[in-house]
Amino acid sequence: MAEIPGGGTFSLANARLHASLTPGLVARDADGFVLADIDVADGRISAIGATCELTACRGVLASMSL
Repeated sequence: MAEIPGGGTFSLANARLHASLTPGLVARDADGFVLADIDVADGRISAIGATCELTACRGVLASMSL
């Protein structure tokens, strides 16, 4: 079973959320869901944004040689 970290910061990339929970994100699928990145700091959600706008994607892109 996976453990959820209790402290520090981490990101959930490409989370599927219902658009009613994220009114600022407009790219939704036919079922009303959006893909989003969620940043968590000290056990609390610190930001929700469109996929690749937040820390989760920036770290991956920074490590890629394009």
